[in-house]
Amino acid sequence: DGFAHDAFDLLCILQHNGDIKRALDEAAQVAGVERHPPKHKPDVTLDLDAAMAKQEERKKARNTPDAVVTRDDTPVKAVPVKASASDEMIYDVPEYPEHLLKPGGIVQKLAEWILQTAQKPQPILALAAALSVVGTVLGRKVATITGLRTNYYMVGVAGTSAGKDHARKCVKVLFQAAGLSDLLGGEELASGTALLARAADHPVSLFQIDELGLMLKAVATKGAGPHLASIVTNLMKLFSSSGTVYHGTEYADRKTKERKDIAYPCIGLHGTTTPETLWPALGSQDVVSGYLNRMIMLFVPDRRVAKNYVGIGQPPDDVVQWMKAAREMSCGITGLDPASPIELPFAGMTNQLFRDFDEWVENRMEENKANGLAPLWGRAWEHAAKLALGMACARYDAAKLKEVATGGGLEIDQTSAQWSIDFVKFTLCIQQEQVASRMGDSDFDRWCQDVLRVVKQAGPQGRTESEMTKFSRMYRALEPRQQDSIIDSLKRREAITLVQYRPPSGRGKSRMAWVASEFAPVVEEGNEDE
Repeated sequence: DGFAHDAFDLLCILQHNGDIKRALDEAAQVAGVERHPPKHKPDVTLDLDAAMAKQEERKKARNTPDAVVTRDDTPVKAVPVKASASDEMIYDVPEYPEHLLKPGGIVQKLAEWILQTAQKPQPILALAAALSVVGTVLGRKVATITGLRTNYYMVGVAGTSAGKDHARKCVKVLFQAAGLSDLLGGEELASGTALLARAADHPVSLFQIDELGLMLKAVATKGAGPHLASIVTNLMKLFSSSGTVYHGTEYADRKTKERKDIAYPCIGLHGTTTPETLWPALGSQDVVSGYLNRMIMLFVPDRRVAKNYVGIGQPPDDVVQWMKAAREMSCGITGLDPASPIELPFAGMTNQLFRDFDEWVENRMEENKANGLAPLWGRAWEHAAKLALGMACARYDAAKLKEVATGGGLEIDQTSAQWSIDFVKFTLCIQQEQVASRMGDSDFDRWCQDVLRVVKQAGPQGRTESEMTKFSRMYRALEPRQQDSIIDSLKRREAITLVQYRPPSGRGKSRMAWVASEFAPVVEEGNEDE
């Protein structure tokens, strides 16, 4: 045709009728090279079957008791949940042990009523609501010998349409039936000043906040007014002031704005939120400041539940009568007031249980100093003691509670203490894991955490680029340059390793997967290709 041609031109024209793609495929095969080389060079090249076998051997030999001690001292390991068949990862939290969901007494009766009337029964959310009710009703009535009261900050974290609102509705019905509606605060907080005003008028109050994450996000937003920022500050102060008098803000104009002091406030928080709104609202400063360790977060795994189709109806009469008895049990006891409530001593071996738990917490904090999560455990002992205080009173029915309280026989028993310790251990272990894998100080940091979590959930097989796009909605929504930045950042942190898994037969395409460092195959120096 009058033009000079090289060998590839002849191959393309004479053998493939000008089809460049087919000619390139054949040329690559002849030359023994990949048509589309990967963007990153693999750190390790291994046989997939051999790598998996070695990984299993190491897992069996390794002893990693990141333990949560249950009632019979058997370690409970929070095992990640496997991916579903859909293109999204389910919320990776373990199910609660059965004995934690069945604590007995009024708490269990109340939780069971909530579950029986729920369209989507969620035992974890029902338990959070039941504990909030008990803590509020006992507010300013009882205390431990160390001065702790029953003010609980419970936050249920569950996915959209998981049935988060039902437990809150039941709580409102229950307080109304018991004639204690005055103990319920507003369902929204406009400012920190409004919070203190409510606490001044009603020192015992339970705030039920839906979509707590959105409120926290508004508080954390840059440029948020001081009226919003003071909500979190005042919640922290009130939590720590239940055993004393909270002295309000001093104003320059004292004639129009007097200082409001609140004697022994018992403010409870029963919030619900979705993980999508919660984590963008939190940062590392919330761990250090002690804000997060005041909350007990109960994470609900994504799962299909059998639906009920019944109305709420009337609450159990024995629960209502217990609530009335708890609010009236100070009657007849000389000198009993909010400053001098009924003190419950530690009975029997209970004192030793809490000493052992205190040592366990100290060791846990020491282990987590390096990763900055030690403050999460700073109030673990306090949480357990407060919960044990409420559970000890809730194990009696209404008549027995009046009798025991009047006779001075109320005490924190060993069963209530052990359940509370187990509960705090389990919930805070999950809370720490979730904070470590989901919370970040910027959007980019949270993107990296999300990708790393998806890679970790795959174990030693890792995730290919296409699989990360499939299992992470966030990663899929980013531009290619942002995706590359995430991979580069995780690689610099030595959090992930690119592994090339060759097929056992030696034929076919290799699997190029990013593997979390904890699952990365160990290859002896000089044997990378073996």
